[in-house]
Amino acid sequence: MYRVECKGLYLKRLLFLVVCSVIVSFFVRSYIHHEDGVYWWDFRGYQDLYNFYCPRMLYNWHVFRRFVKSLYRDDYGPLSLLPMNIGHILWGSGRFSFVYSIYIFWILPLACFFHKVINQYIAPEDKIKFVYTVLMVLCFSPLWGPVLRGYPDIGGCVPFTVALLLIYQTKFLTVASVRNCLLLGVMLWLMFALRRWYAFSIMAFMICSFGFALFEIRECESKNNYILLLKNYTISSLTLLFCVFVFQLRLFIKILRTSYVSSYEMYQLPLSEQILHVIYPKIGPVILVLLFSGLLISFVKKNKYILFCGCVAFLTIYLFSRVQSPSEQHMIPVYFLCLLICVYCIRVISSFFSGKVINLLFSLFIFYNILGCCYIFSERFHSNVVYGDYIFPSWTLFPIKLGNKAEYQSLISDLKTEMGREGTFTVFPANMSLNIDLLIGVDSALKEHAIFASEVDQRDFFRLNVLDANIAVVMVPISGKGCVPWTVNKFVSDEKKAFNGQQVAIIPNEAIVNGTGIGASYRQIGRGYAIVPGYVAFLYRRIKPANGKDVQWLLKEFIKRYPNWKIYSDKIGM
Repeated sequence: MYRVECKGLYLKRLLFLVVCSVIVSFFVRSYIHHEDGVYWWDFRGYQDLYNFYCPRMLYNWHVFRRFVKSLYRDDYGPLSLLPMNIGHILWGSGRFSFVYSIYIFWILPLACFFHKVINQYIAPEDKIKFVYTVLMVLCFSPLWGPVLRGYPDIGGCVPFTVALLLIYQTKFLTVASVRNCLLLGVMLWLMFALRRWYAFSIMAFMICSFGFALFEIRECESKNNYILLLKNYTISSLTLLFCVFVFQLRLFIKILRTSYVSSYEMYQLPLSEQILHVIYPKIGPVILVLLFSGLLISFVKKNKYILFCGCVAFLTIYLFSRVQSPSEQHMIPVYFLCLLICVYCIRVISSFFSGKVINLLFSLFIFYNILGCCYIFSERFHSNVVYGDYIFPSWTLFPIKLGNKAEYQSLISDLKTEMGREGTFTVFPANMSLNIDLLIGVDSALKEHAIFASEVDQRDFFRLNVLDANIAVVMVPISGKGCVPWTVNKFVSDEKKAFNGQQVAIIPNEAIVNGTGIGASYRQIGRGYAIVPGYVAFLYRRIKPANGKDVQWLLKEFIKRYPNWKIYSDKIGM
């Protein structure tokens, strides 16, 4: 009888997930339908990998070998695409297939694990319905934002949730078996393997877990408990390191040798500004109130599970803030933990009322998040809501559109005509209105002619091969509010700093426009292209080859800001 009831329950849950998936498919199709189909930089990076690996990986040994090598050494590891092969078989290539596969193979499992965490450790007395817990994940905009922008980073949150279950089950490894410790190490490595920036969450997770474990055994006077605890954490840590050394050693060495604080200097902000201008807009006032109320209640009630979530979230934010300001995809585990805390807060509040109130409160919370998604992702809905920023999260993530697509197409048409079949080109501006990857997104045939210019000073330095390009695309002016650089923040206090970190793009652009320095070797061709109101792009042809004087002039300009830069065979930098 019990087995029959379980089968019936699982069938109902499966049917519910199918219905949710159908509704989500319409949502994803509608969102993509309102886009121009032009993506660049990270918005398209993983989709290109998806279209390359998924049709070939399962039957082409050379492609699979390249997949393994990429995991071993590349910053953008392709492991998150592995389960999405099935999605490519079912729905083919394209933006919808890519985004919907992330939902099917990562968001749905995350929602199921979320239900397990809630009912076993956050609200074990109430046993919150599967429908509510799943919908809370599916309607939570901070988790959906990165997915719609083409980031599969949410995949790392699935092993993160499994690690959370293991920690709770073993009372922070104080009563863990060797098997539990090994499994925890593997889950932590999977987080890193799926996206390297999860390293901050891993560090926060292990530090907070060890601290809570010490509290668990503080009343025990036996030294054996401390020895056992150290043994368990050593096993988990060594398992994590073993997996990294076996599968990602070259990437790990690269990370140790790279100063990310220097490389991402232009993306850094004070912690207070990051919380106020980057993190708060993603959660909004209602979630913020529930979050702090939940933490306060958990402190009074001494709920170690919720306090642990809060500690991991805040420590992750602090550690990440030392390197750069986070984009929407970097704080996925933090937002996930915030959602757990909010659920706990609602459950405690509902406990003061009758049993049906908890269902009502969760329904209202889900409805609020659905309206929040409409406010964030729909430009039409957003424009019709008065004082929406005081009710919902204030960030927006409307479908990606080019403001003046016809001008981009005219620019590309003239560029191809002037360049010819064998010519090359480069684009010096590196902002959200004009960059080389954007032009390739409009016309993929340009890729074989492209010479990629440097974009960020301390990360790319200045690549000398761009001086060999036959055609240079420039913008006038190159800086200002109309052409925001590749930063995560759009408020004025950050723009000046961001542009100061893009001298490798600004100096050659201005030299070509003004005809000074290396610009003396270029001549304007054709008309200007008004791609953004107030900003015009131009094509310039190189009329004489680059020489040593050009390189020396560039060095002289760069060392005004970076005195330690030198000339190398392929770059100017450190």
